[in-house]
Amino acid sequence: MEPVRLLENEVAVLAGSLLTELSDHAVPAAYHAVLAPSKPVARSSLIYFANPNPDQLLTTFYRQKPIDLGSTVNARHTGFGNQPIQLR
Repeated sequence: MEPVRLLENEVAVLAGSLLTELSDHAVPAAYHAVLAPSKPVARSSLIYFANPNPDQLLTTFYRQKPIDLGSTVNARHTGFGNQPIQLR
């Protein structure tokens, strides 16, 4: 792990593992941890979620391979010890 130091007008964008799957592994996932600072620091987070229709056939960006996003989501989610997500 390495600390990330941002300048005043910089932002960090952390791509998730679903983007890795959708991009045919062109975009690596940014696995991370947030440590509590020793003194208070102002910070903000913006989280973007996409909720595709489970009946829609999705393909990867480059190779156009079919991808079952629901199974991929649940594999990641249960990998952290969580219960499966009911997609329907």
